[in-house]
Amino acid sequence: MGTVLVYRQDGFCEIALDDGDKVQLHLNKNGLVIARQQPSGHPPEVLFKGDVETLTAMCVALMDQTGSKASPLDLMVAVVTQLPSANQVKAAFHAASQAV
Repeated sequence: MGTVLVYRQDGFCEIALDDGDKVQLHLNKNGLVIARQQPSGHPPEVLFKGDVETLTAMCVALMDQTGSKASPLDLMVAVVTQLPSANQVKAAFHAASQAV
């Protein structure tokens, strides 16, 4: 299970995944961006970028399945921490965005 390293109410979260990858979630009025941190001096790799409509649909689907009243960032953090690698985060969010 991934470990939350940083969680801010402004929509930012950093998570260390089981395989050592670190991903950042940026949630704002434009939607959600999930990026894998790269070695210093290299730009982050965008794993997922979803607009507000896609993010809303994903959150509604998760809330319907879980009955949760969590915030959108809390829902996304709950999903990401369950995935062992950045590649699996990328695949899961791509699949989820195609399903909504």
